[in-house]
Amino acid sequence: MESLTNTYFTTINPLLPYSQLVTKDVICSIILHTILYVCVIYILDKLFKIKISKGVYCNVMYFLVVVMSLGYIGRLARSKSIYQYYIARGLSREQSFQKTIDIMHFGYYRFYFLG
Repeated sequence: MESLTNTYFTTINPLLPYSQLVTKDVICSIILHTILYVCVIYILDKLFKIKISKGVYCNVMYFLVVVMSLGYIGRLARSKSIYQYYIARGLSREQSFQKTIDIMHFGYYRFYFLG
């Protein structure tokens, strides 16, 4: 869980370059989340006897990987945008950074955003 928490705090840092999103921790988080979400779908499939084909599971996995990858990029972009907004309004770098982190926590620090 500590790795996921570190990944979260790293990927909301508005000073982080986008290239730093391609790290082992972020990739492991995407893989872990994909596995967990597919397992939930599998359990629901068996519980409600839906009969989802293997092809659908593959499509869901591809979709989740793409969405989560874009999600990390989007989350960092949002963080950078908020930071730049406060810098443009005349706040110091430290104040802008702290306000950005506070807003990001409000929006993303939830049990379902593990990474």
